[in-house]
Amino acid sequence: MEETTIVYPQRIRDIRYIESEFSGKTRSFDQITFFLDFQRIDFYSINDTDEISVKVSNIKNHIVRESNNLFPDYFIGQELYITWKCINSQGYFDLFVIGIGTIRPTICILSEGSSLKVLKLEKE
Repeated sequence: MEETTIVYPQRIRDIRYIESEFSGKTRSFDQITFFLDFQRIDFYSINDTDEISVKVSNIKNHIVRESNNLFPDYFIGQELYITWKCINSQGYFDLFVIGIGTIRPTICILSEGSSLKVLKLEKE
């Protein structure tokens, strides 16, 4: 997969995921993918370090929306406006924050226990 930088802003065309077999009280995921206007962003958890792996690739095909209940349809068509790559105090990249339609954080993707968790942030 080709790695490139994310171009901002781009509209979110679809969000897909693969649920982890280790989901407990909170849902967890092996992979989360954002399909944008002309890029795809894949998030994985690295099992050895519980860090996040982010792969960005260019896409040329039209994305057909698949319904899911993790990310509401509200996000589809909104612009991915800004992201933050967060390194914790021990030097691990285990949190990725996304601002959808705003410069404020909207969603956090946390790598924990060799899987990804999604935290939706409340608006004030």
